[in-house]
Amino acid sequence: MYAVWIDGTAIEGKKYVAGTGWDAAATSIATGVTGLSNNMSAVTDTTNYYVHLLYINSTDYAVYQEYTTSWQAAISLDGTAGCDYATISWDTATNDLYALWIRSNVIYYKKGVSPYGSANWDASATSWKSTGTNTYTTSNYSGAGMIYALWTEGTASPYSVNWDYVIIPERIWALLAFGLVIPGLLRKRKRRRMTNLEGG
Repeated sequence: MYAVWIDGTAIEGKKYVAGTGWDAAATSIATGVTGLSNNMSAVTDTTNYYVHLLYINSTDYAVYQEYTTSWQAAISLDGTAGCDYATISWDTATNDLYALWIRSNVIYYKKGVSPYGSANWDASATSWKSTGTNTYTTSNYSGAGMIYALWTEGTASPYSVNWDYVIIPERIWALLAFGLVIPGLLRKRKRRRMTNLEGG
């Protein structure tokens, strides 16, 4: 088990091993920024049980870092200052990671493919939600092809709480497609029945 926290601007962590206990001293992971908007988010995969951390660093960039047996090199997912509200999710169906953050009221995301090195993340971030004043985004911890996010929109109370999929599972697309086909089949069947009645 691994615990990660922010102490002032220091992003730190400790590992717990059954039978041994917690590390004697905290490990310095990175330097972040104070404030609720400059947060971090972490998930663990169930393939290798590695820790995947997304945080806002001291220059307000969205940064990804992985813990295997030690913390690997930091990967900047958005090198433009002004990033806030970091959140990360793991797609259990594909082992893909989805990192989301907000910059200038736009919610961006990038997909990372195992083994999650810098070359295995999307080359550019997807601008996902770009209308309104968007804040406090969060996403589900993990899902089998079901990665979604929640966020607030607005400049004053009452705020809107929004929810949407980043990726929709194939079975939902199949159901949607089936839903589009059914009305046409029913109309065709009705026409055939009317023709039979008129002819009979």
